[in-house]
Amino acid sequence: MNYSIAASLLMKLDLLEAIAILAEAGFKETELNGRETRLDPNDPSYDVKSVLRALRENGMKAPTCHAPFGPQMDLGSEDASFRKAGLDSLRSLLEPCAMLGVETVVVHPNFAPQGQTDEAAEASKARIRESMATAVDFARPYGLRLAFENMLSVGRSQPCGSMSQLAALVDGLPGNAGLCLDTGHAFANGLNPAAEVHAAGDRLIALHVHDNDGERDRHWPPGRGGVDWPAFLDALRKTKFSGAWTLEVLARDEDAAAILEETKSVAEEWGPPAGG
Repeated sequence: MNYSIAASLLMKLDLLEAIAILAEAGFKETELNGRETRLDPNDPSYDVKSVLRALRENGMKAPTCHAPFGPQMDLGSEDASFRKAGLDSLRSLLEPCAMLGVETVVVHPNFAPQGQTDEAAEASKARIRESMATAVDFARPYGLRLAFENMLSVGRSQPCGSMSQLAALVDGLPGNAGLCLDTGHAFANGLNPAAEVHAAGDRLIALHVHDNDGERDRHWPPGRGGVDWPAFLDALRKTKFSGAWTLEVLARDEDAAAILEETKSVAEEWGPPAGG
């Protein structure tokens, strides 16, 4: 299968074990997570060489890596020291990614889970843009692209909830800056993932593919929720998408092995990914 699957599905396991299990299931590619201790230079278990060896021994590649996210990664924060800490965290991940053959690092551009005032959201755009420019400059010497991901924004006032908002922010940035469309975030935001493909245009370089009920970000395997998958796949074919394709499913309270098998069945049913 030419689909990538997020290693975070097996986050309860050691990364080396997770790589072996995903490979055994038939996947040739995986998305790593920058919060994994083996990729964090500040963690005692930091060991990139063992991850590279595990990928090679299992015939796997890691075309993408998800940068640390959550409260520690807000490129639009009013606190300059906080923005710098997030950028420093991203910067420390770049060399390990380059060593592992990663091509694209996925980045959450902001963090405002409770929303913002309209005025604060508007003011944050300039800070996000400035931080994006700094980040892509950091990535360029390593030959890495950065894909800025659409964020959950339903019921909140904050930028980066749609591809059009993100496209406006990356417009004019160097060619190693692009967009990651998260289908679950888009659908929960009340948007049509197929339309979001077209809105992203040629800046779309990565996908996080998963399903939900249109209310919460559940990270279900495609087909469980309400996303119109035939329309989404058709949009990718029409736009000739050729970027990184990641099935970003999570187990949460379910059995990870069962989720892996369900996701594998979807990938087999879909056949080769559009643009893959």
